[in-house]
Amino acid sequence: MVVSRMDRALELQIVDELLDVLANQTVDLVDTVREEPVTAYTDPELWSRERKRLFQRTPVVAALSAELPDPGSWKLFDESGIPIVLIRGDDGIVRGFLNVCGHRGARLVDEDRGQTRRLSCPFHGWSYKPDGSLVGVPRPSTFAGVCLQDRALRPVQVAEHLGMVWVVADPAGPPLDLPAHLGAFAEDLSKWDILRWRHLETRTHDIPANWKIVTDTFTEGYHIPVLHKGSVGPMIAGGLNAYRAFGDHQREVFAMKNLEELREVPREQRNAFAEGRIIFTYDIYPNTILQIGGDHAESYRVFPGEAVGSSMCVHSYFTLGETTDDEAEQHRQTFDFFYNLVGQEDFKVAAGVQKGLHTGAYDTYLYGRMEPATQVWHAAFQRDTHAPQAAPDQPVVAIAGS
Repeated sequence: MVVSRMDRALELQIVDELLDVLANQTVDLVDTVREEPVTAYTDPELWSRERKRLFQRTPVVAALSAELPDPGSWKLFDESGIPIVLIRGDDGIVRGFLNVCGHRGARLVDEDRGQTRRLSCPFHGWSYKPDGSLVGVPRPSTFAGVCLQDRALRPVQVAEHLGMVWVVADPAGPPLDLPAHLGAFAEDLSKWDILRWRHLETRTHDIPANWKIVTDTFTEGYHIPVLHKGSVGPMIAGGLNAYRAFGDHQREVFAMKNLEELREVPREQRNAFAEGRIIFTYDIYPNTILQIGGDHAESYRVFPGEAVGSSMCVHSYFTLGETTDDEAEQHRQTFDFFYNLVGQEDFKVAAGVQKGLHTGAYDTYLYGRMEPATQVWHAAFQRDTHAPQAAPDQPVVAIAGS
C-alpha cells in the first residue's frame, strides 16, 4: 500500500506530549464543570433551530473528495434536511444542486451515489449536465413560449478544500467562507494530504437519540476504559490524550498503551503513527469527526433525524492510499469491527441516555473537566442557536478516589 505519510514534526511533538501525559497519568483539565440543561436534548423548537442554523447555514462536510473521484461521480446529500446532489464536472470541479427537476419538481436521483454524464429525471426524462445546465427536454415544442434555459438546476454553495467537500445547504444562506470558518485549523488539516485518501465504504447508523448525544461520545476519552472495557479499551491508555482547540474545531490524539515502549527509543527513531501507537481525532464543527490511525481513517458525520430524539451517523471508511484487493478485504473486516463497535456500544448507550432524559431524574447533566472538547462544542452550539443555559448550581465536590 502507498500511504501518505503524516507530518513528521507534528508526530514527534505529539509523542513528546503524550509520553508526558502517561508519565503524569493526567491530562490538561478545563477550569470548570459545565452543566447542560436536559431540554437541550428534548426541546423540539431548539432542535428545529439547530437544524436550520448549524446544518443549513453553517459550512458542513458533505463528503470527502475521495467519494467523488472522477468526472461524473455524484453523491446525494440529504442529511441537512435539504435535498442536494453533489457532482464532479468534466472540469474537475464539484458542484451542488437542489435535487429537484425544473419541470415538475421530481427528485433527479435517489441512489446514494453513482457515476453519470447526465442527470436525468425519472419522471419525464429532462436531463442536465454536471454544470446544472438543462440539455435535454423530450418534445420541446410542447413548451413553446417558455425559456427552458431558465429551468437549469438551482445551485447551492459548494467548495472543495483540504480534500473535503463543504456545503452551505440553504440556497439563501450566508457566503461559504472557509478561511473564516476554519481559521488556524486549516493548517493542521492540511498536513494529512486527504486528497490522496481512497473511499472504501459508507454505512449509516440510525440512532434513537438526539444528535448532540451522539457527537458527545466522540468528543471525550473519559468513557473509553469503562464503556469499551471488552473491546478497544484494554489497548488505549485510559482515554488519555493530547488536546488542542482551534476555535470551535479541535484535535485530540489518544495514546495506545504500547506508546510506552517508545520511551527508550531515540526521539528521531520513533514511528508512533505508522506503528499504530497513536490515534488522531479531529472534531470539525459542528458535526464531523475524523479518526486517523495507521493506514486508514474513518469519518463520522452526525445529523439530526426526523425528530428531536433521533439522529443519523454517516460512517465512512478510507484508506490513506491505494490498496491491493487483499488489503481492501482486510480493511472491510476492520470497518465491520468498528461499525459494529460504535453501534453496539456507543450508540446503544446514547439511546439509553435519550430514554433517561424523559424521566425527569435531573434538570441538568454534567460535563467534567476531563471533557474539554465536549464543553467547547456545547458552548458553541449554545452561542450559535441562542439556546438556554443551565442555571448555576452548587460547586461540584470531589469524592473519595477522584
